[in-house]
Amino acid sequence: MNVLKRFVFWNGQRRLEAQAREWVIRIDGGDLSTRDQAALQDWLRRSPRHQRIFAETARLWGVLDKLAEQPDTSVFNRRDTIVGAPAGWGFATKLAAAFCFVVLFGAMAYRMAPTYLDSRPAALMQYTTAVGEIKSVVLADGSSISLNTNTRLAVSYRRDIRIVHMPEGEAFFEVSHDKTKPFLVYAGSYAVRAVGTAFTVQMKGGEVDVVVSSGQVEVSALKQDVSSAADISVQTLRSAAILAPLAKGEQGVFNASADVPVRVERLDEGMLEQALAWREGMLVFDNDTLEDVVAELNRYSSARIVIADTDLGRQRFGGYFSVEDIGAILDTIEQNFGIQVDRIGEDTISLSPRQ
Repeated sequence: MNVLKRFVFWNGQRRLEAQAREWVIRIDGGDLSTRDQAALQDWLRRSPRHQRIFAETARLWGVLDKLAEQPDTSVFNRRDTIVGAPAGWGFATKLAAAFCFVVLFGAMAYRMAPTYLDSRPAALMQYTTAVGEIKSVVLADGSSISLNTNTRLAVSYRRDIRIVHMPEGEAFFEVSHDKTKPFLVYAGSYAVRAVGTAFTVQMKGGEVDVVVSSGQVEVSALKQDVSSAADISVQTLRSAAILAPLAKGEQGVFNASADVPVRVERLDEGMLEQALAWREGMLVFDNDTLEDVVAELNRYSSARIVIADTDLGRQRFGGYFSVEDIGAILDTIEQNFGIQVDRIGEDTISLSPRQ
C-alpha cells in the first residue's frame, strides 16, 4: 500500500511540475491573456502543493523578478492568489514565502525536478569527439545530435530559442518539432535555422557545408564569426542576411568570402547516402579523386596521410569502408591502384606511384 501511495504521489508530482513549467514559460514570454490569468489564478488556488511547485519552477527558470514587477492590476498581485497567505500580501511576497518552504525541502524538490529543467536558460551543455570517434547524444526536448570525428559543440536552450554553437567538426541534427522555439546551429559566420527537421552541418576550412535529409532549413550569413556560445543572441540572427533556404535532399556550400552560396545542388539517393554514411561508421567513395579520399581519411586518422605526387592525386577511387579501419583502406589502395604506401615514423603516411 505504501508503495502504491508513493507511485501515485510521484505521478501527481510529475504532472504538476509539467503544468507549472508551462505556466512559467508563458509568463516569461509575456503572452498571458486575461482569460489565461484567470485560469492560472484558479490553478494556484487548488492547493498549497500547486503553489510550492509553481514557486520552485519560477525560481529555476529565473522569472521571480518578472513576477515581482507585475503591476498591481495583474493577477499576480491579487490578494487571494496564494491560499492561506495573509490578505495584505502581494504575489511576490507570497511567492517568497512559498520559496522559503521549498528550501526546507530542497533535496526532495531537486530529486523530483523534471528532466527538461536541466536545459533551463542558464544551462550550457558541451560535447566533443576525439579524432576517429563518433557518438550520439539526446537532448532534453527529444532532439538528437550525432557528432562526427573531431567535433566540438555547445548546446544552450533558452526561453524562446534552442541554440547550438559548433566551432569545428561535423554533426547530424534530428530536431524535435517546436514551432515556438526555433533550433539554430551557429557555425563560423553562418546560422542554420530549423524547426523540426534533420540535417548535417560540416565545417570545412573556411566553408560550411549543409545537407538536409528531412524537412527544410534556412541558412543566414552573420556579420562576423561567432567565437563562442556566449556571443550568441537573438539579435545576432536578426541582423543576419538570409542566403538560402534548403529543402530535403539539397546541399548548400557557403564561404565567408562570398555574398552568395558557393553551391546549392540536389543530391540523388546515392549521394545523400554517401554524405550520411559516417553516421553508421562507414566511409563511401564513388569515383572520388585520391586527393579527396585522402582529405576525408585524414579526418579520422591520427597519422597524417600525404600524396607525394600531384598526378597521383587525380586518380579515381571507390569503395565502402569502416572508419575504424583506415589501415584496410590504405591496403586496398596499395594492392589495387598501383600506389606505394610508406609509413614515415609514427605520424606520417606517404602515398607515391609504385615503381
